Amino acid sequence: MTRYVPSPEEEKNIGIDYYATSFRGIGGRTRTALSDFIIDEIYYNVYRASSLRPENLTCKPGKYALYLVEKRGITTYRAALILARELGVSPSIVSFSGLKDARSIAYQIFSVKTSKNSIIKERVLHPKCSFTFIGLCNKPLRRGFHSGNYFKITIRDVEEPATSIIEFLEEVEVLGGLPNFYGHQRFGTIRPITHLVGKHIIARNWEDAVVCLVGEHFPGESSIVREARMYFKDTMDPKKTLSLMPRSMVYERIVLRRLIKKPGKYRYAIKGLPTKMIKLFIEAFQSYIYNKTLSKRMGLGLRPDEALPGDVVYMGNKYTRTDKGGKIGKNSKMLIPLIGYETHLNKRSYSHEIILSILEELNVKPEMFNLVDEGLPSLRGGFRATP
Repeated sequence: MTRYVPSPEEEKNIGIDYYATSFRGIGGRTRTALSDFIIDEIYYNVYRASSLRPENLTCKPGKYALYLVEKRGITTYRAALILARELGVSPSIVSFSGLKDARSIAYQIFSVKTSKNSIIKERVLHPKCSFTFIGLCNKPLRRGFHSGNYFKITIRDVEEPATSIIEFLEEVEVLGGLPNFYGHQRFGTIRPITHLVGKHIIARNWEDAVVCLVGEHFPGESSIVREARMYFKDTMDPKKTLSLMPRSMVYERIVLRRLIKKPGKYRYAIKGLPTKMIKLFIEAFQSYIYNKTLSKRMGLGLRPDEALPGDVVYMGNKYTRTDKGGKIGKNSKMLIPLIGYETHLNKRSYSHEIILSILEELNVKPEMFNLVDEGLPSLRGGFRATP
C-alpha cells in the first residue's frame, strides 16, 4: 500500500488532500513577470495558435469569424467581453476552446458568429490584448476543440541541482505517475470560490451564490476590493457596494446592478451572468468532486494507475469496466467519473461507493447537475484520467 503525504490546508480547500511525494520542490521564483508564463493553444496536433494561418484551417468557410487572441494579464472572459464590445456584438456569440490563466501571456483562438451585415475587423488593439482575424469557419469553437497547450515557463533562482530533479522524476515513475488533480486555476488562484458558487447554483441556493461571488474576500485581493466585498457581506446593500466595487470586477458589478433593479431577486441576479461563466462555476464544483474522489482513493493507498473492481479503464480505444482490481497497463488510462445528471452509480461497486460517500457528505445528487428547467447550463457527466 502506498503512503502519501498530507497536503496543507490551502490544497484541501480545493479537494487535494495528499501529495504524491515529499519532494520539497526545486525552489526559485516564477511569474515575476507576465512573460515568465506563456501559453499557446495547439490546433490539429500541429499548429500553435500564435502561428495559425488561413491555409492551416481544416474547417469549411462559414459564418464564424476566427480571431487570434494575444492577451496579457487578463482572464479569457474579460478578453471575450473586450472583443464583443469592439465589434459591437453580444458576448454570447463569442466562443473559445478553453480558459487561459490571467497571470500570463496567452495565445488562443476566439470565434465570433457573423451575419450578412457584420463588419469583420482585420485587427483590434487594446492595452491588454489584441485580436487578429484569421479566417471564416462553418462552426464555432467549443470547449476542448484544441488539441492541447504549449507552455513556456521560466523559473528564476532555482535552488535544486538537475540531479535532484531527475531523482524526483524517477520516483514519480515508480509511483505510477502523478495524481491528475485539477489545480488552483480551476477554482480561483486568489479567490478559490468558483466551485462553491457552483455548488450553490446546482442546489438553487441563489442568495448564497450571490454572497459567495460578491462578498467572500481573500488576503490576495486589493484593499479596495476587500472593502467592497466586506461591505456587501455586512449590509447586503447592492447600491452602495456597486459604488465601492472597482470597474474591473465585471461579474460582481453585473450581479449588483441586477439586484439594484430587482432587490432581493438573487436568482435573477445570478442569471444575468454570461452563460459561459455560470457553466464555469458548475464545472468547478464537478472538478472539486473529482479531486475529493481521487484524494479518497489515495487515502486508501491506491496508486493513480491502480484500478478497483467496477472502475472504468480506457484501453485499445474503448472504455472497459474492470471486474478485478490491480495495476493497469502502460497504454491504458484509469478513469474517474466527472459527475453529471447522466452519471449512474452502483452501490455494489466499491469504486462507486467512494463517490457516493463524497456526494452524501456534500449533500449532492447527480441529477442536480440538470438545470434545464432554470434555463442554465447542465452537465451530463464524463470521465477524467487519474495519472
